[in-house]
Amino acid sequence: MMHFFKNLSQKVASLYGPRRLLVLLVSAATFVWLFNFSTVSFSNPSLIEASGHEGLLDLMPYYSGPEALAIIGRYGAVGRELYVQFLVADFIFVPIYSLGLALLFTRLLRAVFGDDDGKMWLNLLPLGIGLFDDLENMGTLGMLLTFPETNLAFGTLASLATVSKHGMTLVSVVCLVYLGASLLMRRLKAR
Repeated sequence: MMHFFKNLSQKVASLYGPRRLLVLLVSAATFVWLFNFSTVSFSNPSLIEASGHEGLLDLMPYYSGPEALAIIGRYGAVGRELYVQFLVADFIFVPIYSLGLALLFTRLLRAVFGDDDGKMWLNLLPLGIGLFDDLENMGTLGMLLTFPETNLAFGTLASLATVSKHGMTLVSVVCLVYLGASLLMRRLKAR
């Protein structure tokens, strides 16, 4: 299994290029703006407006399976349709941001540790976030598509994936801050 992860990490690292990194990060930033600040139909502000102030489950730090099912019910038919549209866009967004962040990790890891393969596996953290994000999306989509049936398995899957996604995101942010601070300290010492 470790061999698989090492090969995957090396494959991700081989994809690094400044132009590719820039395109992916700008694309990811565009999706973030569309999801959170625009008025397109699949944005969080549109869902909040249509559903009586219920936002995306994706943005909640935690919810239980029963809570998720209750929230899905409160979205109403229009809100549930908007959420399905969001999920379609989010399934496109996930590989963009996760690969973009994996390439950013690759760049920072190389800058801080050089060619030390022992630390390069950290470039897989964003792919873990993406995996949990997709599992969360599948659970949420299952709840939306089977409504008014209440399938607790979908709610539980979405709930566990959300917590795991946020936990992996926290670990990734801590690593990024450490790598960025290490690189900054190195450059300051070089002056």
